[in-house]
Amino acid sequence: MFDLGSLAAGFQAAVGPIAAGSAFAILTSAGMGGYGLGVVQAISISSILTGTCGTAAVAFLKAIKEDEQCKKEKTE
Repeated sequence: MFDLGSLAAGFQAAVGPIAAGSAFAILTSAGMGGYGLGVVQAISISSILTGTCGTAAVAFLKAIKEDEQCKKEKTE
């Protein structure tokens, strides 16, 4: 099994200095429960909301289409 701590340390050593605010710095901070955790949680929540809104929109459009078909069948 890999020692993930050594793997992460090896990656960081290979890329050199990590810029503050970079994706790597934010994810490292999130992993340690720092400020990056809030960033990752906000992205997760917004992704969930976007998916939920998209599903609701598709269901709404489907209902409109079915309603139009029903009205069309009644007039025929």
